[in-house]
Parts: sequence; structure tokens; C-alpha cells
Amino acid sequence: MPIRPALPRRSSLKSSFLGCSAIAMAAAIGATPAVAQQQAAASSLEEIVVTGIRGSLQRAMDVKRNADSIVDAIASEDLGKFPDSNVAESLQRISGVSIDRSGGEGQFVTVRGFGPEFNTVLVNGRRIATDNPGREFSFDLLAAELISGAEVFKSSDISLQEGGIGSTINVKMARPLDFDGFKAVVSAKGMYESLSEKVAPQVFGFVSNTFADDKIGVLLSVSHQKRKARIDSVETRGFNRSDLVQAGLDDVFVPQNYNQIVTTEDRTRTGITGVVQFQAAPNFLITADGLYNRFNVQSTGNAIGHWFTASEILDADIDENRTVIRLDHSANGATDFITRVLDRPTHVKAAGLNFDWDANDSVKAVFDASWSRATKTGGSENSFTVIGFNNDSTYINDGSTDIPSITNINTLNGQPIDITDPARGRAHFVQRGTPGDLGDDENVTDEIFEFKFDTKWETNYEHFTGVKFGVVYSDQTKINQVFQTDPNKVCLYCGYQVDVPDSLLSPFDAGNGFLSGFSGDIPRVWQTFDPEAYFDFLESPEAAAAADIAFGRAPGTTAASLGSTGLSIQLQPDSFRVNEKIFAGYLQTSWEGDFGNVPWHANAGLRYVHTNTTARGRQLTLTDLLIIPSDET
Repeated sequence: MPIRPALPRRSSLKSSFLGCSAIAMAAAIGATPAVAQQQAAASSLEEIVVTGIRGSLQRAMDVKRNADSIVDAIASEDLGKFPDSNVAESLQRISGVSIDRSGGEGQFVTVRGFGPEFNTVLVNGRRIATDNPGREFSFDLLAAELISGAEVFKSSDISLQEGGIGSTINVKMARPLDFDGFKAVVSAKGMYESLSEKVAPQVFGFVSNTFADDKIGVLLSVSHQKRKARIDSVETRGFNRSDLVQAGLDDVFVPQNYNQIVTTEDRTRTGITGVVQFQAAPNFLITADGLYNRFNVQSTGNAIGHWFTASEILDADIDENRTVIRLDHSANGATDFITRVLDRPTHVKAAGLNFDWDANDSVKAVFDASWSRATKTGGSENSFTVIGFNNDSTYINDGSTDIPSITNINTLNGQPIDITDPARGRAHFVQRGTPGDLGDDENVTDEIFEFKFDTKWETNYEHFTGVKFGVVYSDQTKINQVFQTDPNKVCLYCGYQVDVPDSLLSPFDAGNGFLSGFSGDIPRVWQTFDPEAYFDFLESPEAAAAADIAFGRAPGTTAASLGSTGLSIQLQPDSFRVNEKIFAGYLQTSWEGDFGNVPWHANAGLRYVHTNTTARGRQLTLTDLLIIPSDET
């Protein structure tokens, strides 16, 4: 809803007490002493403190009003009172900021159309390490309660670190000397997840105190969230441009596949911040602070996928864009039972030391040193495994239902079959470490050392009001390790030719509520399996011998291909290590004056940046494609 600007406080106060005086005089002339008492009380009132949501809006507007560049800001209503689960969802309240979600929570931010890799993220004015292989920062690492506010710089500022093509985002933490004496806050809340039917608890604690006549301040805050989420979805992972010979159609776009997926996630987020401040002298402040965050996402997906091969499509209908909207597939189609494990255990640590010196009324100098380190180790624990079988299918996506329909999957050459019968299961694709297109397949280590010195000199020379200058040095090392099963082994069993033990498979019931709010005919019961038990079977001599027979290989071929390492993960050649050293210096002048009755202010300056980047790594080159006769997908 629109928010009306607050009236100036002085005018509001004056109007209020004038009204009281008028009422008192109209009531009785003899009330003059009472009026005098009210006027005396009014003269002694010096300040009105606005708190709550109006106070936070006022603080945000003050930041925007007083900035020398285009800045938007948010400020917490009070400590622990950001209503969002993480910082990304708080930032989306700013105009021009949109977010990408993961598991229903905001993770990345896009500013003015520039994606997350084009935005520089600072915490207390410092760059912070990220758990991603690129420059993008995952805001879901930070609980919203841990911050006191955030600023989004949408235009360049010479004094800020470079790299923010879209924006520079500065997240600010609370400081103990910003409060008077002792302050403590405890909050708890819960969110009910309708799909998982679980309550997600969230607790926050904050304590701050000052000592030695407010010369020493200590602050500690802790946030803990635990959430069990479920995501129900359907997907088609692309379209192929093909000729459908049997259907008599040329140059059409065929869906590659159609999947129905149930993903469950256990999300645990713990954040701790600590700050110690020492006012060593009236003009000299020392601040030491630290941040620790642990965020763990354990994600398991159970899916049923239906794959379409152009040469096996018997009949099809297309729309005006030559996209297939209905198809009948022969018995050489494939239905897959898919289990994927995508874990994301992340740790972020940061520490900093700051010296703030007011040399005199005009000169201020700040020295800041910081360190941060982020690690993500889930890539080596992930897996993507498939057991499937051949069957008929009919796919319909003509707009008559909310989501596409998939029917006739319980038939083979027109004869009825049961897709929940474990005897139908055949081995197919397996990989530890997760295919790259599903994400989170890397182990990432990122470490940053940064040193800054900034000086500000304010003057009174007519239009020239001051100058700022400073230098910054940073040293960042990012290691990206890709752990996967040897690419030459992932398809040793592809093609649905090797029978798997019935004991591996068990029914998976997505429930009657699975996408029940959308019209469309989709399966809600299929089969699932333990991926580790599946790996153990495929590495057994019995499975290797069965593959030799099924694919016509010489005895011992599959076992030799598996070798001593089997299907275990290996460090892949496309891992890399990058070191980046940056030295920068800047000089900025400030000017102001009046143009007639209109005040103006401006700044001008320059920034010098020298970057030295050293990268080490290798990249795999695609040299050949081999078609599996029993599985052309």
C-alpha cells in the first residue's frame, strides 16, 4: 500500500499543542493556569523517538536522502524483527531487486536485470567469501535476524570495491556501542509447511552490553533455523528438433522427456555473530568482530521420468509453432525410476579488525583488516542413479489441462503391465558426484584476505566541501574440485538390459495430494531404491558378468572396465584453482552549493585498480559420441 511521507516533526508537534490550547481556551477562561502548564510541558519536550515499522522506514529514507550516489536501503524494525527467513528475501523488498529461489527460499539476487555474478556483496563494508564456483553470493547462508540493515548501491561510487556492474550490496551487522547499556532480545517463531506437514522452528537470541562508562561494548547474537521442505514438480528438460518418420512429420520440436518429481529437503541454518568495541579515546574506536555460519541442505529427489525417441514415435500432433503437443510412443520408449541426492553442507567464517580515528574535527581515518573463508563439500556425497524399463506411452500437452498428461505407461506392445512390479527393473545410468547440469556437484573452498585504509577530510572552502582517498589490497583464492564417477563408467549398464534384484526396489507413494491442485493425468505411485545398495550391486561380479552377456561383450570386459576403483568418485580434470590479487586506490572530491533557491551537491574523482589473476586447471574436450543401440536417448 502507499506510504505517506511523515510530516516534519517540529510542524507536527506545533500543530498538536496549538490544538490543545484552543480547546482549553474554549472550555473556560479560568483554565489559563492549565494552559500555561501544557505550554511549559511542550517547551521541555525536545525529542520524539519513532520506533517500529515507521522508524525502520525513516532510517532507510535517511540513508537514501543523504547518500552521494543512487542508494536504496532497508533497516530492521528492531533487532530480530526482520520477518524473512534469510537476507535474500529481505533484499527483495527494495525496488529493482529480484531473487532466485532454491527449495522455496531466496538464494541469489538480481539487481536492475544483472544476475548474481554481476553484484558485489559486502558484509560491514568487506568482501566475503562465497560457497559458489563463481563470484555470486548465496544470501540464504545468512539469517535475516543477524543483520541490522542493508544498502544497495545502484550507481558507481569510487570509494567502494569494484566489480558491481549491477550493484554493490552492503549488509550491516549491529554494533554494541550503538546501544545504551544492556540490551537483550529473544524471539521464536514457526512456519507450517503444508506439503511436508511439518512446522519449521526458528529461534534468535541477542545480548549486548557496555562497560567502563560506555567505553567497552560486547555483543553476541545467535540464530538457528530448521526446516523440512517438500517440493512437488514436473519438468521437461529441453526439446529436440527432429523428423518423425513414422508419424510423417518433418522438422518438429519434440520434448526430450517428461518427469514427475518429489523432492524432500532438510535445511538447518545456524549463524553466530560477535562484536567487541573499545573506545580507547574520545576520538579513537577499535572494533573486532566475527561471523560464523553453518548451513546444511540434505536433499533427496524421487522421480519417474518418461523419455521419448524421435524414431520410435508412431503418431503425433503439432501446433502452429511445429511443437509436438501429443505423441504416441512405441514399446521402445523408456520409463525411469530416478533417485538423486543433492547435499549442500556449507561453512562460512569471517573476522575483522577496524581502527576508527578522528584526528580532528575535519580529518577522519579508518584502517580495516578482514578475513573470510567459505567451504562447500557436498559434491563428493551426491549421486544420480536410474533404474528403468521399456514401455509404451502417450504424451499430451495440448493446453486442455494445467500440466501435461502421460498415459498408457502401464502397457507394453498394447499389453498391460504393472510399473510398480519390481521384476520390471533394469539397470541404467549411475553417477556419483551428480551430473553438472543439476548443480551442486563441486567442492568449493574460497578464502579472502583484505586490507583497507580510508581517509576523509572535510573543508569549508565555499563550494568545495571535502575529499576522500584510500587504498585497498585483497588476496582471494578459490579452489573448485569436481568429484564424479569416471565418465567412461557411468554408462556401462545403460540400455535396460541387466536385471536388478527385486529386493532393491520398493513402492514410492507420492500421495493423493501430489500436484492435486493442477489438472492432468500423471502417475502418483512408482518405485524407488537405495542408491548405495544399487551401487554395491553394479560393482559385484554377478552384475558385471550379466552385463557381458546382455551386451555381447567378451567375458570379463565389464569387470575390467570397473577396475579396482569401481564406480567411486574421482577428482575430475575440469577442476581448477584461481588466485586473484587486487590493489586499488581512489581519490574523490565533494562539492555543493545553491543554484538560485535549489541546493546541489556533486562528487568527482578517480580510482586506479590493478588485478593479477593466476588460474590453473584443465578442461575435458568432447571427442566422440557413441549411440547405445538399446537406448538412443
